[in-house]
Amino acid sequence: ELVHNAIEHSGRDIVLSLSCGPAPREKAEHLCRFANLWRTTGDFWDDWNDLYQAFEICHQWEGVGGPGHWPDADMLPFGHLALRSTERGWGDRWTHFTQDEQIALMTLWCLFRSPLMVGAELNDNDEFTLNLLTNDEVLALLSESRNARQVYREERYNYAGEVIVWQAENEQGETYCAVFNCGPKARKLRPDNATRARSPRHRPWLVSPATAA
Repeated sequence: ELVHNAIEHSGRDIVLSLSCGPAPREKAEHLCRFANLWRTTGDFWDDWNDLYQAFEICHQWEGVGGPGHWPDADMLPFGHLALRSTERGWGDRWTHFTQDEQIALMTLWCLFRSPLMVGAELNDNDEFTLNLLTNDEVLALLSESRNARQVYREERYNYAGEVIVWQAENEQGETYCAVFNCGPKARKLRPDNATRARSPRHRPWLVSPATAA
């Protein structure tokens, strides 16, 4: 509150980003009032367990974000990472995420409308990473989608949340739907009328809104 009040009296446009994560969900109203963005998690790295947990964290925070106040799912660990870091003992490396996992991550972050920040050496981007970060259709989710939410989570074979479905709409009445296969194997999915999509972990990236029935 002190920092917020100082910014209000500074006469400047300053974004207040809180990186003390994970922020407590029960403080959402307070955070919306006094901060522009805040971390919903601890440090997020290129580890499948981190990404898998992010689905539930985003679900807990859904409906909170809005103009001027956004839950922050943390930076995108794509490309060349940790040039001077040894966190988790990994050090200088190319992202551990597979290409399918990166597509799933980018899709979730954009649907959830998390602030997008890249924690990598951009000069070393390869073609895949650059295309991932500049896909206009997917970035449109960030600016145009509304009411993003988890609409389905399957528990199968004692692996909680093997299939997770998120949905959002835009101002034109179109619906976006993302189906994530979080299980250990590729699966054939037969979507119903509410989930006309396949898992972005196991197919080329294609995003286009379907007019809501």
